[in-house]
Amino acid sequence: MKNLLQLFLMAILMVSLFGCGSSSSEKDALKKEQEQEQEQEQEQEQEQEQEQGNNIQPLLGSWRLAPVVGALGYGPAKGDISTWSNSAEEVNARHCLFDDVYTFNTDGSYTQSMGDLTWLESWQDGQEGESCGTPIAPHNGSSSATYTYDADVSTLKVTGSAAHIGLAKVRNGSDDGNSNGSVTYLVSDLTETSMTLHIDSGIGKYWQFKLVTDDSVAAPTAPATPPETTPAITVAESDAFIDKAHATWVKVINLTLKTEGASSQNHQTLTINITELPAGGANYRIYKTTAANKDYFGPPQALELGENTITVASVNFDRAVKIQLSSAAIKFDALTVNGNQLYPK
Repeated sequence: MKNLLQLFLMAILMVSLFGCGSSSSEKDALKKEQEQEQEQEQEQEQEQEQEQGNNIQPLLGSWRLAPVVGALGYGPAKGDISTWSNSAEEVNARHCLFDDVYTFNTDGSYTQSMGDLTWLESWQDGQEGESCGTPIAPHNGSSSATYTYDADVSTLKVTGSAAHIGLAKVRNGSDDGNSNGSVTYLVSDLTETSMTLHIDSGIGKYWQFKLVTDDSVAAPTAPATPPETTPAITVAESDAFIDKAHATWVKVINLTLKTEGASSQNHQTLTINITELPAGGANYRIYKTTAANKDYFGPPQALELGENTITVASVNFDRAVKIQLSSAAIKFDALTVNGNQLYPK
């Protein structure tokens, strides 16, 4: 019994000193194997990250529709825009579409910046017809979105509520603006500053969108607003002219009166821009008072279409100066007397 106890104690001592049978070399080998597996996993992750970076690299940055003829259009097949494409005039008319910015970020996020205006169409809520207007939700770029570019098959997918490129209504299989969460485009002609996107809407329309980088070409601006035109009125409609009881000279306008004193001695000028004359034309004549306080009537002079300027020289006495007209049907859109604009007011 004593010998058995001694053997048991020796066994416990051996286990405590030398382990349960695993040598130190086996432990080192196991540790090395684990380190190699970790290194392989890290290499695979780096390769995946590099591959993803290589895929998105060509797209990084901000893009816009190219402000050129045929930047957007559609036809029966890929690359065919024979059914419809934008003209040069439509680049200006749709300036609010051509200045929308599509941005592909390094973290895979995708943003759309439409500014205060974008192109609206009648399929959108509350919109009648087609025109520039305030972006309508959800197609207003307010939702978060991501993108994926697969260089192997040349596809670009944008994912997010109402995320799109080009026209908001165009999606895979339809033109109804309901993307169902994502839209996928085929990519061609990709360079550092340009690319072309293709998408089959499934209704006999294969759309094409040509894009350029935001900093490569200036965006179109809104066409200049034409100046408001002043409606022409007749002499009869103007309160600047006074009725005159005369068979020939039916209207008169005062340039100055004797009661105005020294200012009546100055140079007197009437300028009228005539837009329409009655059949047979119309005349004017100058009336003025003389130094002897007598009436003077000048010879009849023909009025002409366009600007007519009538001048009466200065004198050294107080006087009256008036212009008499032969017709109240004369139409004009501008009237000035001695630098004071009487029409338009």
